Amino acid sequence: MARRISLSFVVVACVMSCRPGVAAIGSPDRGPSREPALAPETTREVVAKQEPDVLVARDATTCRVGPDVYARVSVGSLMRCRWLRV
Repeated sequence: MARRISLSFVVVACVMSCRPGVAAIGSPDRGPSREPALAPETTREVVAKQEPDVLVARDATTCRVGPDVYARVSVGSLMRCRWLRV
């Protein structure tokens, strides 16, 4: 009897997980996901730098970069990044 109940449970679980419309994590074409949405990469002019790792664009958006990139980028240069409003 217990074997029949566990087999029924497995069959129901398989049917429920395989039905159409179930969103898969990380699948952009299937609706909501639990993963955070990333801002698109855009190119903007760097108008200021804030120690230790923040670049600031003209529209007050910011971009966090690694130490090597921060040292290499100068104010007035163009930078492709995921600029975020804070």
